[in-house]
Amino acid sequence: MINMFKNHTSSWINRSTLIHTPSLKACIVVTALLTTLFSTGCYRNDVQIVDIRVPAMGSEACANYLEQKLPPRDLQNIQSVKADPTTQIVTVTFEARKTALRNIEHHIAALGFDIEGAPLKHKQESTYLIPGNAQAKAALPKECQ
Repeated sequence: MINMFKNHTSSWINRSTLIHTPSLKACIVVTALLTTLFSTGCYRNDVQIVDIRVPAMGSEACANYLEQKLPPRDLQNIQSVKADPTTQIVTVTFEARKTALRNIEHHIAALGFDIEGAPLKHKQESTYLIPGNAQAKAALPKECQ
């Protein structure tokens, strides 16, 4: 028995006729290929390395403090943190598809450090300052305040 169904114009069409239409077959094949192509592209790792300037990081104690506090529990996709007190730069390696750069910057500010935001792609210079949390800044070692 041939299955029949009703289309939007209330007329009956044969299901086997509909499936064997060449343009519909081509559409199904193209849709399947595009779905496969785009679904596999989402799993690529997007590891980024950024330099964040922390002007108050002037000693080895401040650098060690930052390296110990990053990554926090809620930003687990940070792979490495290297703080250099001579250049006042914190280099962070992280998975950009899972963690946003701005979240990392705001976490450093929540630790009490004023930071200069990482440069945007179209500009070489930092364009904004994120002030550190005042209560956390008071709790930092004196050389870090």
